[in-house]
Amino acid sequence: MMQHRGTPLPAPAPAPEVPAAQSEGAGVFVRYCTQCHRLPDPRQHRPDDWPAVVERMRIHMRTSGPRVTSPNSFELAAILDYLSQQGDG
Repeated sequence: MMQHRGTPLPAPAPAPEVPAAQSEGAGVFVRYCTQCHRLPDPRQHRPDDWPAVVERMRIHMRTSGPRVTSPNSFELAAILDYLSQQGDG
């Protein structure tokens, strides 16, 4: 189990089916978000709430150590676009 600032992180889990699973955004979303925890449902938040959630997770990824990689700017844009399209709005 990975640790973040002394707190154990859940083990990565296989990704469940996600909306538009074949899209580039879904692939990037699955790749990065399952490094540390179960994949959230894109409909968990409204589209305009996802940018703050993604930014918070991006900061966690950058401070979690070398085993966790964070998306580059293009991948981050693809994640946000995907979540904006699939969010509960």
